[in-house]
Formats: sequence, C-alpha cells, structure tokens
Amino acid sequence: MVAEPALPAEVGRIQIRGVCAFGHRWDVDAVGTEGYVRLARDPDRPPD
Repeated sequence: MVAEPALPAEVGRIQIRGVCAFGHRWDVDAVGTEGYVRLARDPDRPPD
C-alpha cells in the first residue's frame, strides 16, 4: 500500500507502528510527500 501524505517540513517524519486494520497489523511511515504502509513485523519472529 502507498500513502499520499502532505507533511510540512517542520513536522519532518511520522511513524506509526502496529496499526490494526483489515485483520493485520501495519506500520505507517510518512516523510514530506512520500508515505508507505507495510505489514508490521511479528515481534515474536526472529529477524530474517
């Protein structure tokens, strides 16, 4: 998924981790006019 943020430079970056929606947990990241929504990593799963 892609987000379309419009953050002023004074705000910088916004990260929201573990948002519950559509039966999954998501991480949302926004910087300026670029944004991303990714499946959140399972905290019990070891890194790849």
